[in-house]
Amino acid sequence: MIFFERQRIYDQPEEFVPGGVPEGYYEVPFGQPVVRKEGRDLTMLTIGATLYRVMKAARQLEKKFGLSCEVIDARSLVPFDYQTGTQQRSGPHSHRARLFIRDGQLGRIVSARMGFHRNIMPGFGRPPDQTPPAELDWDMFLGPAPMRPYNPNRGIYHFCWFWDYSGGQITNLGAHSLDVVHWFLNLQGPKAVYSTGGRHFLDDNCETPDVQDAIIEYPGFAAAISIRECSRGRDSEFSEFLWDQRFAQHLARFLLIHAALPGMREKRSGRIVNIVSVAGKRVMPIAGLPYCTSKFALSTLGTFVNLEECEKNGIRVTNIYPGEANTPLVDKRPVPPPPEKRAKMLQPEDIAACVVVVAKLPPRAVVQELVIAPAHMLID
Repeated sequence: MIFFERQRIYDQPEEFVPGGVPEGYYEVPFGQPVVRKEGRDLTMLTIGATLYRVMKAARQLEKKFGLSCEVIDARSLVPFDYQTGTQQRSGPHSHRARLFIRDGQLGRIVSARMGFHRNIMPGFGRPPDQTPPAELDWDMFLGPAPMRPYNPNRGIYHFCWFWDYSGGQITNLGAHSLDVVHWFLNLQGPKAVYSTGGRHFLDDNCETPDVQDAIIEYPGFAAAISIRECSRGRDSEFSEFLWDQRFAQHLARFLLIHAALPGMREKRSGRIVNIVSVAGKRVMPIAGLPYCTSKFALSTLGTFVNLEECEKNGIRVTNIYPGEANTPLVDKRPVPPPPEKRAKMLQPEDIAACVVVVAKLPPRAVVQELVIAPAHMLID
């Protein structure tokens, strides 16, 4: 198995391997986290390319606030093979399915169908062109693509919906499933492809199709891919898609805590700050049922670990419940909020200040829950 990491970590080898990455062969064991920095006041859990940022934050907290921060690098998550490769080839179930088909258990294959249907109405909005964020090298980001003014929708992830950089969902998601067809049937490529569609419904400044159908001809059989970006009308609060999406977002949090607990138990100390949401404290109709339920689950995770580990092993957990905050996530809203509304939201440094307060407490004190909200979002 080969891991590809972001280019920005190339200049940070000391953070990942003491003394720098070795020239020769070495192994990183799966499922075994490692302590990158010893500390006594706060435990910071991380994985992959975020490690060097967490190390930087730990040093800043130590210098500015006198906090001794332990940094645990999970290195891999168990099950680390949740989605890897082109998101199918590494899973044992995929290998069993491939053998089942290659052995002729389904008979002769004459048709393969793939589909990706979701609802992102009304689209991603029409934010104006603007100055790129200070941390983004826009020229490097564009690379060989045509020079364009910076637009939030042309930035991280949403660039997939512009012809300059991508082909829309058929290249974003379709490639993964089509790869399985090629892998299962040992194909080199199609004989012919016909595709039709367009951006017919969504109202935004993006370009690639929100409706697309492709028919792909292979020797002896045909495949079809169907893409719908506005397919389900209004999202149902009981949509299986939404529930899967919300809970999958928090799977890594559980796995990181699970990876860190053995080391904390061995030292009989540790402090975990679990950032939740006010939606995990009180049901908020505007947030939706799947979101609120997932946040209540995240809150329960922190509370349960506290009850099980605090008195017995000295592991203290604080659930922080922030209200509306001005983070990059608000840029992903269909219509990003204007500056005057962002100014009334919580700022990231407000939440960070709460973390510092909790971390500086002596071991005898435990803040189980902390709610912080903007003035317009107080809860009863």
